[in-house]
Amino acid sequence: MSDDVYRRKIGAVALTALQDGHARWVPSTILRPEVEADFAPYQHLIDEDGTTQLSMTVYLLESQGVRVLADSGIADQPMGRHEMEVHSQLPRLLDQEAIDPASVDFVVHTHLHFDHVGWNTRPEGDGWVPMFPNAKHIIQRPDWEHWAVTDLGFPGPVLDRSIRPLEEASMIEIVEGYRALTPEISVMAAYGHTPGHQVLRIASEGEAAYILGDSCHIAMQVCETEWSDRADIDHEQGNRSRAAIMDRVEAEDALVIGGHFRFPGLGRRVPRDGRCMYVPLED
Repeated sequence: MSDDVYRRKIGAVALTALQDGHARWVPSTILRPEVEADFAPYQHLIDEDGTTQLSMTVYLLESQGVRVLADSGIADQPMGRHEMEVHSQLPRLLDQEAIDPASVDFVVHTHLHFDHVGWNTRPEGDGWVPMFPNAKHIIQRPDWEHWAVTDLGFPGPVLDRSIRPLEEASMIEIVEGYRALTPEISVMAAYGHTPGHQVLRIASEGEAAYILGDSCHIAMQVCETEWSDRADIDHEQGNRSRAAIMDRVEAEDALVIGGHFRFPGLGRRVPRDGRCMYVPLED
C-alpha cells in the first residue's frame, strides 16, 4: 500500500480506499453562516494552520465476487475556491494495485456533484468513453432528474463528459430509495445534500459500515448532525438524513466512512467525556 491506498476488511467485504486527490480547507467554510459551530472539542481533527485535509477518496468494495465502486473522484476538474494540491490519481492507483476497471460491476454515485463523477469516463480521441466499461452506474432518480433531465449546471456533473457517454451506452441504472447490490452491500436514500443523495451500507459477519457520501463533508458532522452544509440543496432535509444515518450507526456500532474526511476517512462515533466524538480509526 502507498499513502494514497488503504485496505481493510469489514466482515468478509474487502474495502480498498483510493485517494484520487486532496486539497485543504478551513472547516468552518463548509458550514452555513448561521451555524454556531464550536470547534474546541475537535482540535484533534484540525491542523496547526487551522485547516484540515479535504480528500477525494473512492472506495472499492469486493463482496461475493462483485466489485462495487463508491463514487469516481474528481479527476482534473477544478474545485473553485479549494485549490487541489493533488488530483487525477485514480487511474494510476488502479494500475498500481492491479485493479482492472473492466472488473468493476457497479459504480454507485452518492450524488452527482462534479467531484464525485470525475472518472466516470476517460478521454479518447476528441471525446469521452466509459472508464468502467462493464459497470452499471447507480443513481437515485431525484438526482438524475435534477441534473441529467433539467441540467441545472454547477456544481452538478459536466454532462457531456461524465454522464452522456454512460447514458448512450445504457450503463445507468436509476433507483428510488433502497437497492441491494449484494447480500452484504446496499444503497439507501439520504436526501438533502442533493435531491437524490444516497449512502452505501455494508453489513457482513456481524460488522457494519456506512459510506456517507456528502451527508458529512467534515468529520465533526458525524456528531454535530445539526451543522448544516453550505452546499446542501435542502439543508433541513440534509440534517434529518444525517441524524437518521447516525442513529443507525449508533444502533449497529458501525464504522463511518467519509470520502472527504482526512484519508482514508474511516472512523467511529463514540462517547467521550460525556459527549459524542468522532475518532479516526487509526487513533
